[in-house]
Amino acid sequence: MITPVPEVAALTAYASPSLPAGIDLRLDGTERPLPLPVGEAGSYPKAAELEAALAERLDVPKDRVLVTAGADEALDRICRAYLSSARVAVTTSPTFEMIKHYARLAGSALREVPWYDEELELTALLDATQGVRGIAAVATPNNPTGVAVDPALLVELAKHRQEVLVVADLAYIEFAAADPTKELAKLENVVMTRTFSKAWGIPGARVGYAVGPAGVIAAMRVAGGPYSVARPSLALALERLRGGEAEMRAYVAKARDEVKRMSLFLAKHGISVPMSQANFVLLTGSKVPRLAELLAKRGIGLRAFPNDPRLADARRMVMPVDDTTYRRLEGALGEAFAELDK
Repeated sequence: MITPVPEVAALTAYASPSLPAGIDLRLDGTERPLPLPVGEAGSYPKAAELEAALAERLDVPKDRVLVTAGADEALDRICRAYLSSARVAVTTSPTFEMIKHYARLAGSALREVPWYDEELELTALLDATQGVRGIAAVATPNNPTGVAVDPALLVELAKHRQEVLVVADLAYIEFAAADPTKELAKLENVVMTRTFSKAWGIPGARVGYAVGPAGVIAAMRVAGGPYSVARPSLALALERLRGGEAEMRAYVAKARDEVKRMSLFLAKHGISVPMSQANFVLLTGSKVPRLAELLAKRGIGLRAFPNDPRLADARRMVMPVDDTTYRRLEGALGEAFAELDK
């Protein structure tokens, strides 16, 4: 079983010492509790209530959940805790770019397994992780392609590589056909990162979380600063979790439908897209850059990937979901294709 790097393993979690029962005047913290309209903003935020709610939802113990400032911070903490210049990070290419960024900041070497629109092979991951002490990170559905892996692949990878921490980035998992969370939560060398920024619709709150073995979560707690998520963000995420399920599922269903419709629409015009299980499609082909320029002239922007040569001619398009905006997008694409085909 992989352990944290020595610098992290030697630390203990940042926490105020517990006080005896009956204390009603707390002078142990350097807080200024003002009566503000946004609640207890004068005291430091505590994520315990949201972590408990997530643990209950996922049917895991509370010490297996850590709330973070977006899933990005969870990934950063993982890399801080489990990577160093003496360790290796294995991931796919392409993948969520911050995975590689945080691995490099931790001083780690990178090994990349090609994974575009084809099926990700277990043998390729096993070959890349042979003799590795570090992490193997797989985003599913992948960003920017939207392609997802069979959950069984991650289970097999974890079972065959006990010395590696398998990191499953599940930022878009609500859109996927299968959710591996419950199955992966049973494994002692797998940690998952999830977020309220995508399907739950509150990216501005910057709330994410990690789910994994208690020891991994404990190491992640000391690998970052305390109180990283503001109290209003915690409250908003808790409100969404308790009362936003129906709205979230309706949004996911609409996004899935638009992905299918848009994929067919683009195919009719000679633009290929990987089979996306996220809320976006990746446009590929030689005429995509010019198409993106024509859309930009109509006020519509797509995501480019200038740092990835393989994606030089690719652009990511998120589904707008509301009918009016979708019709605008489809109309603008029709006009742009007509101009391209002249």
